Amino acid sequence: MLTMNNETNSKWSPKILMTYAIFIDFGLLSFLIIMPLLKLIQTILQLIYLTIINWFHSMSSIFRRWKNRLHCSSKRYIHRSRSSIFVDNEFKTVNITMDKLLNENRILKERFDKLEERCQQWIADEQIYLLKRIQHLEDENRRLNENYQAYQKQSEKCIGSVTDLIIKTLFTQEELRKQCTNLHHAIDTVQMRKNTQQNESIIQSKRSISCQLTSNPSNVENRHTTNDQSTWFHQQLMIVEENEQKTTNQPSRTYI
Repeated sequence: MLTMNNETNSKWSPKILMTYAIFIDFGLLSFLIIMPLLKLIQTILQLIYLTIINWFHSMSSIFRRWKNRLHCSSKRYIHRSRSSIFVDNEFKTVNITMDKLLNENRILKERFDKLEERCQQWIADEQIYLLKRIQHLEDENRRLNENYQAYQKQSEKCIGSVTDLIIKTLFTQEELRKQCTNLHHAIDTVQMRKNTQQNESIIQSKRSISCQLTSNPSNVENRHTTNDQSTWFHQQLMIVEENEQKTTNQPSRTYI
């Protein structure tokens, strides 16, 4: 479980959260920058279209005035056939040009309408895509925040458990130290009592030997027996002294 939490922490670190936040801000900023530009382009195209329409209307009105004037002049000067023919040719040329311009105007209007429709459709699609992307990023951010909160709670629980375990270990170590100290005191007390008892037994042995030596009669007949007894007592004293020396020189045991 702790390994999975570490992997989740390494996967959803704060750097990744900051990266997602920067992407969200960048998308919103791009959307806010693109929208005014598109509106500006649309406004410019509309102005161009209106300017062309006004220009064509003004030109058509001018041509009509010229046509009317020429028509009136042609009525006044019927005798000028050549000039009238020339004017008719000019009017035909003007009419053909006007028809071409009207056709071009109609084609431009259709193209402009298609372009405007495509632009509106693209703007709508971009808005839908950006809104879905923002919603997805918000959901992802919310999920990452929930995972981070859960990981933080688990980390706090783990830290609390480790702290409790350390405190219990310290208390247990203190109790063991006290028990070891008490055990050392008990061992020292037992050793002192043992040494005291051994010293007392040695003293009592010496006293009993000296009493036995003093209690034996000093006659000639029992001299051999007395010498044997003194030799035996002397050996016993030597054994007791050796035991006392061993007990004195024996190092005390140390318990951990």
